[in-house]
Amino acid sequence: DVVWGHGAHAAYPAEFAADSTRANVVAPGLGNALFDQRLPGTQVGGLLEVLVDADGVIAVRTGTIGIDAGRSAFEGWDDPSGDAVALDGGWWSPVRPWTAATLPPSSTSARELLPDGHDVVAAAAGDVTGSGVTDTVVSYRRPAIDHAVHERFPGVDWVDEAGRSAHIAVYRPDGSMRWGSAFLFQPIADVAVCTGAMAVTFNTLEDQVVVAGGAWTWDGFGFVTTPPLAGHATPACADIDHDGRLDAVLADRSDTREGATP
Repeated sequence: DVVWGHGAHAAYPAEFAADSTRANVVAPGLGNALFDQRLPGTQVGGLLEVLVDADGVIAVRTGTIGIDAGRSAFEGWDDPSGDAVALDGGWWSPVRPWTAATLPPSSTSARELLPDGHDVVAAAAGDVTGSGVTDTVVSYRRPAIDHAVHERFPGVDWVDEAGRSAHIAVYRPDGSMRWGSAFLFQPIADVAVCTGAMAVTFNTLEDQVVVAGGAWTWDGFGFVTTPPLAGHATPACADIDHDGRLDAVLADRSDTREGATP
């Protein structure tokens, strides 16, 4: 299932894939974690974390260790290059084949939840708080109003060409608002409601093209956000780690930034 190589002082890329029987991870060498060499390629090491169950590898993530003058420091986890799942506040790469869950339809029309003059961008239903209640999440735009928060962020463009600002809200089954954003720094283009979390994609106020994706996890008062991943993606939900709860997933990912290589 997992091959851990060692001995080489320069790191080799870890490879992972699923064959016809089970998933596997091969790490030929993670390089130095702490060594005072000065040779090219020896001052960067790798960290590999593997999530497994009784049937083998579920997901993996890799990180980078920087070494300077004999001091080593973890520089952070690498962004997944393909599909990404948010687990425990971080992004992992699913290795085992997965299937997106079929999400329930909302019992209330998103249009009926919003006041006149508010335009629905995307809506989805699900147990976004993890409490067993099916709420409706609505991303929308409404006529912009001046707000004190705008003065604190003078470099942010809050209004689109139609004079609208971007927002998102969670509505209970009875139509009352459970939670709502005052403003969004980046508009939400689409959303998939999972268990206690949601997967989202972002566009811009001027363009509908998806430019990034993220995961928001309910913490009892609002949402904790996982750092967004640049590029196109489709929000989805799936029980990747097989704990009975739907995890937030970014599927069909490709980097659409100018000059970027997928």
